[in-house]
Amino acid sequence: MCWAGRCTGSCRRWPPTGFDVAPGALCGALKQVAPLIAPWAEAIAAHGRTAGHVHAGETSWQVFGDIEDKDGHRWWLRTFVTGATTVFVMGTSRSAGAAAGQLGTGREHTALQAGRRLVISSDFRKAYQSLACIDGVDPLWCRAHIRRYSLRAGAAHPEAPGDWCDAWTGRIAALYRARHALAATTPATTPGTGHASTPRAAGPRRAAGRRAL
Repeated sequence: MCWAGRCTGSCRRWPPTGFDVAPGALCGALKQVAPLIAPWAEAIAAHGRTAGHVHAGETSWQVFGDIEDKDGHRWWLRTFVTGATTVFVMGTSRSAGAAAGQLGTGREHTALQAGRRLVISSDFRKAYQSLACIDGVDPLWCRAHIRRYSLRAGAAHPEAPGDWCDAWTGRIAALYRARHALAATTPATTPGTGHASTPRAAGPRRAAGRRAL
């Protein structure tokens, strides 16, 4: 995998903070550190695969390195968050198989191991829909995406499902207000620590996502 593109971008942002390092030096250091922390990363990933509730999502990620049988530079960065772990997985595919590995199941399976249940909080990507067909997997679809589809349906067919869409967006808005009210009175905690955490400002992608709702 090519580290140069991301290292260059990071190095451009750091000088105002007083940390000035050449991209080549940072890239070389990361290549040396990666195999040293690989056992820790695998242990964290293995622990995440035993969770009963996983928040899963992915975004496109440019990787400027050529590999065999791969056209272009678009890869996918998947994120799997549980109550105790956060796992990032880079891959060339957005398929269900790529997600199944970290979720501790497989597309060829018809059921999870006896006694295990898994709740997956995600969007409506076909990859997650196919995993939801596995016995023992319970999908918990993202309310933000449900709201977005409701708005689109209402805009495309204002006379038919318009009132229905308005009702659903109203219900989801009530959930948002209740969540914000709860957050205002309950100190946020860092998963797995119990320590209060400081809310952080939304980054560019998160802010863009909110504007798209």
